Amino acid sequence: MEVDALPSERVELRARLLSSLSASPPPREQWEVGGSTNFMIAAARLGLSVHAFGHVADDEFGDFLRTCLAVCP
Repeated sequence: MEVDALPSERVELRARLLSSLSASPPPREQWEVGGSTNFMIAAARLGLSVHAFGHVADDEFGDFLRTCLAVCP
């Protein structure tokens, strides 16, 4: 992916950009949970107690993350 410029500092323009990007996501089988979540999953698999605080949206991306974390040991 190439990025010609950083998103605008104007909140409404950034919101419009994010909406356009999430309107046509790649196929779900290409999704990944991301670096910090990958780290937490690896730590849990090693037997460490892992906790995270944050917000998970009530959308298809949040559903994906909840599904991935539900199968983690």
